Amino acid sequence: MAKKKRIPKVGDHVSVTGRKGAFIVSSVDSYSESAEMKQIGHDLRLSTIPWRDVTFLDELDESQNALRVVREATED
Repeated sequence: MAKKKRIPKVGDHVSVTGRKGAFIVSSVDSYSESAEMKQIGHDLRLSTIPWRDVTFLDELDESQNALRVVREATED
């Protein structure tokens, strides 16, 4: 049985394929299956991001999430 694809909701914390950093979903368009989001701690906003390019941060296991936090903290 195939796993059902999770649909983003306003307020979800996510990462986006091809982008650095964590984002918060600010709006969702179910017709186009895309979302608008804002980068956490920055002014960057992304528009029309396809759901397939979104990874939910609460679905990462602890080691992946810790690695992401360390990597982002040391990049700047």
